[in-house]
Amino acid sequence: MFYQRHLADHSMIFGNTTLSSTDQTVTTFPKTYRDQFDRFRVMTVAIQTIFKFPSFDTGRYEGCEFLMSGGDALLTVNVDELPAIKITFQRVRWHEFTALYNCSSQQVQSAYFAVAEVLDSPSLAKYMANDKAPAKAYRELHHFRVFLDETGCHEVYAQACSF
Repeated sequence: MFYQRHLADHSMIFGNTTLSSTDQTVTTFPKTYRDQFDRFRVMTVAIQTIFKFPSFDTGRYEGCEFLMSGGDALLTVNVDELPAIKITFQRVRWHEFTALYNCSSQQVQSAYFAVAEVLDSPSLAKYMANDKAPAKAYRELHHFRVFLDETGCHEVYAQACSF
């Protein structure tokens, strides 16, 4: 609860600055507060939109399905009167789903019915630093984000994605 209030208060102070139609600088807040100082730390990360869903009335959104198999993942988004929108993530190393009411304003604004990449992601950097496997199952990893209204936000660390 504090996290959401804290986020709302600071998003009004810092706001979001649009750099271009596909790049944004957004203010993010840590998901966990390990000590009192982290509680008030603010990080700025760049977000790049890499795929926007076709235009449709969001009331026609019917839901989604996220399936993982063989290290890859498929996100299928269903919209009434449109063919299924399929997004494939290759060599997925990590996935997190945040339910609609737990999403931050940054998650919503940066990837609303779009696939966005979080550039220079601190959480991805930490994940890669902690990956002690001698042989990696990936060449490089990217932090992808998709926000679907009425559902929530999918975040994925994957080698690539295609639409």
